[in-house]
Amino acid sequence: MTPVRPDVPSRPYPPAGPEQVDRQVQGRLRVGEAWLSAGRVLAAHRVAAGLTQHNLAGLVPWSRSTIANVERGRQNVPDAFWAQCDAVVHAGGRLTAAAADARSLARVHAQQVAASRSAVPQMRWCRCGGLLRVPVGVGWPG
Repeated sequence: MTPVRPDVPSRPYPPAGPEQVDRQVQGRLRVGEAWLSAGRVLAAHRVAAGLTQHNLAGLVPWSRSTIANVERGRQNVPDAFWAQCDAVVHAGGRLTAAAADARSLARVHAQQVAASRSAVPQMRWCRCGGLLRVPVGVGWPG
């Protein structure tokens, strides 16, 4: 008989199916591609302005490695970064627009993931020694 485990938090049950995982992975890939695209826009405007990553780092309060990571889509930075770089490389708002698009896509993806998790029934340990599906917001049975 399985011991009662009231200290274990509720977990999603049943586990996410392959189609749900696939949608989450595809969404994560789209978000990553959006950040990479924004980074490429930054790199193109930086090169067009005749600046190296090191030169740009001297003109904005960000390190060369941060600029390199952003250009490769590996680092998420605040909107201030994009606005400062936009002004320095004279991108005419293209950098802030690309970052806003990527951030919006990331927000939508996060909301979709949260919604899919909340739609999954929760399971809890019951006194019978096993797991029991209990709808969220409903008290323990009998």
